[in-house]
Amino acid sequence: MSFIPNVIGRLVLVLYLGLNASLVNAQTVASNEMAAIACPLNRSMVHISFDPWGECQQQDKKQVEEKNRAIAMEKLVAQNKAALERRAVGKQSTVTEEEVKVKVKVKVKEAEKTESQASTKLPAPLPVCPKGLHYYHHDWELACDNTCTCRAAGYQSESDEQSVLLLLTRKAGPNEHVTGQLMISGYEETPVARLPSTFEVSLYVNGQMIGEVKIRRDSLVADLGAKEISALLRALLRDSEIGMISGDANWRLSDKGAAAVLLKMDEYQGRIGTPGALVRKGKRNEHTVFAPLPVPVVIEVPFHKSLLGDDRFVAENSDALREALRATISGENCGEFLENMSELSSVRLTKTQMLVSTQCWMDAYNAGLGYWVVNALPPYDPTLITTDASGVAQESIIFSTQKVRGLEDCWSLDVWTWNGTRFIHTESSFSGMREELVILEGTWSLPTIVSDVFQVGGFESNANQGQASAQYILGLLHSAGRGMPQDDRKAVEWFQKAAKQRHADAKIMLDLMSGTGRKLEQNRQKACQRWHTASQWGDDPAIIAYEKICVSSSKNKQK
Repeated sequence: MSFIPNVIGRLVLVLYLGLNASLVNAQTVASNEMAAIACPLNRSMVHISFDPWGECQQQDKKQVEEKNRAIAMEKLVAQNKAALERRAVGKQSTVTEEEVKVKVKVKVKEAEKTESQASTKLPAPLPVCPKGLHYYHHDWELACDNTCTCRAAGYQSESDEQSVLLLLTRKAGPNEHVTGQLMISGYEETPVARLPSTFEVSLYVNGQMIGEVKIRRDSLVADLGAKEISALLRALLRDSEIGMISGDANWRLSDKGAAAVLLKMDEYQGRIGTPGALVRKGKRNEHTVFAPLPVPVVIEVPFHKSLLGDDRFVAENSDALREALRATISGENCGEFLENMSELSSVRLTKTQMLVSTQCWMDAYNAGLGYWVVNALPPYDPTLITTDASGVAQESIIFSTQKVRGLEDCWSLDVWTWNGTRFIHTESSFSGMREELVILEGTWSLPTIVSDVFQVGGFESNANQGQASAQYILGLLHSAGRGMPQDDRKAVEWFQKAAKQRHADAKIMLDLMSGTGRKLEQNRQKACQRWHTASQWGDDPAIIAYEKICVSSSKNKQK
């Protein structure tokens, strides 16, 4: 019965040597690992050595594969022939070498099929919190963003004249505490104007003081301590009178809607039923809540310069363009265009793509422009970005500012950033239901999408100064040809510099691009899963790495 374990144990060797085109000689790779990956990467060739003068010695990929398969097969046959002969003794039969080869080949093909199916199947994204949330109930509202951070904002009742805002923020992850800020209004005609430059505000719940905070009159914002936050959270889950007093100035915070909003926060972060839940506590393990996600990094790339004939693009293609664009919209979101009441305009995006826009709708307080990415030549294959835009800024972003409800309510802001291949929704936020606080004092917004946006040039400067994350991203940009010519040699050089500083993803990219890492396929699967998840949130480095290593690799294997 030793034949099967022996074969299976050595199938790994066959697959490792034969299927992976980059692994040819274990000793050579081990001694020249970092040197060999500096050779230009070529899909049809395999790097086998790197001499002191920097010359890449290469062989044809097919020849190397065939040679390795033959060597591995010979070893398997020799090592398993004796086992088959021992099993055959009792049956009084002989075992030929050809019979051994047939049995070994069957097992090898089965293993190859299993490995191929596993490696070509793209991994599903990891379970994470939903993609942003804006929710309001009575005098409270909630905004949760794409990092799973939630912000609950409570205001005074509409009947109260003095404005107040309590902002409760909680990051995702187990055992995260709630932080809080208090903001009060301070018009010139209110009692606040008579207070000193720094004054104390006493907080009361049902007539009992729960603490004091100091507030500067030039900011009117105070950070709350753990004691005050804990007392306020208890009060907000039941009918309570919550007030603030300083001299003859006073404010009252409404608790109406707070319980529903805090429950929604728990639900979004996966906390319901855990000890850390704000509303519905339980015994479920705290480590089952959603993990925090990093802020996506987006690389801003300017639009391509205009080419000859761009000014005639719309006029020469108007009818066909209109027909293509109409297929992507409805009368509800772009009625003016559908009724031929608005004209088209365009700007160059890339050598092969244009950005087309038109007036979509208009009402008493707002207006919306539609933007599409289209091919510069038929078929136009339009991709709708938004029908609520306000315009283009910096020749790299589309933005939208809209008044959300009526005369007294909040404003929204949305931004889409061009990364050289697509527009990514990099910002979405609301000013809050009580605009008299936010607009007059200008302190904060409630985001549902956040991103760190950087220009291509900034990475090179930081990379040259030794910043590992910038070196890694610069390597990705060279690898993908994003904002610069595609160059795998330069990509590897930057990955090497970042890897020397122990940048984990840079090490993975080196292994995957060169095919020299241990547990190569296992690491690829794990990395692809993580990159896939991050790419769903618009993280540019994850998008590039996923498309470079995971998507293209799967397509090549399927071929």
